[in-house]
Amino acid sequence: MIEPAVLVGFDLLGIAPLPGTAQLDRHIGELDRAVGRLRLLAQEGVHAYGQADLNRGPATDALHAYMTSPDGALPQAADLADRLTTAADGLRVSKGVIEWVVGPLSAVALAARVAVVFAPHLLPRLSAMGARFTAMLRDALSRVGRIFASLFKTSRVRAAGAGGRTARAGPKPDYRAVAANRSTPVDDVVAEELRRPGNRWRTENTPVYHGSRTSPDRIFEEGLHPYVPGDRVYTSLDSEIARWYARGRFTYRVRTSRGGGFARGDSEETVTFPGGVHRRFVEGADDHRTGDFLPNPHFDPG
Repeated sequence: MIEPAVLVGFDLLGIAPLPGTAQLDRHIGELDRAVGRLRLLAQEGVHAYGQADLNRGPATDALHAYMTSPDGALPQAADLADRLTTAADGLRVSKGVIEWVVGPLSAVALAARVAVVFAPHLLPRLSAMGARFTAMLRDALSRVGRIFASLFKTSRVRAAGAGGRTARAGPKPDYRAVAANRSTPVDDVVAEELRRPGNRWRTENTPVYHGSRTSPDRIFEEGLHPYVPGDRVYTSLDSEIARWYARGRFTYRVRTSRGGGFARGDSEETVTFPGGVHRRFVEGADDHRTGDFLPNPHFDPG
């Protein structure tokens, strides 16, 4: 709860009261309890279904389809639990952002309360500082909202054909034209991406973005490499999401001439590159400290 003296300072500065976190705590608690119930339902459903699966016949086949198909009871319960977990995590991050801003903003408000008596000429400067902090809060919460809205979106995968098989992404892509290190085998990663429902190999050349604290001097020379050799690099179609992961440093813009990377079926924003991204596909970097765009001299998408 914000102290009355701080609220007086907010009023002097023309700042609206900050949203309280107690309501967020209540929402987080409700979501966590709902997730717990859904997880338990899924677990008990698996146990009950396992007993029924000992039987054979048309009724058992129908039960199998109802329980285990992509739109079945068990996958849907697990999917809803994942969605609610994402929502709860989003509220936790929002709460942290609010608490982070409350400290310095409260100090400015208390200073304004003193300045109105002893140094009124300082009020315009304090008011400008308060406006900057509230703008930072709005911007941070907006970014958090966009990120978690993207994570919350999932695409349902319908069963296709006999046996409930899901649609595949097509033939194995030629990832070697994009990978940062063409000699590192990533066949297992490609196969894993192909197995994920709804994934597809991109053919469009829309730019994607990758946030990192690694300097452009290195990225422009070596390209974007996975943290684990033979794994993948994650990018986003949304530059704001990438900027979040940049942590105030660099957002790299990736552009290929003929597409490339896997568009994730469970996210409208995520694009993964098995083996990373070769330096010639890195168009440049936004430096968030200076506001400059740094072009990559090796950019040559072909």
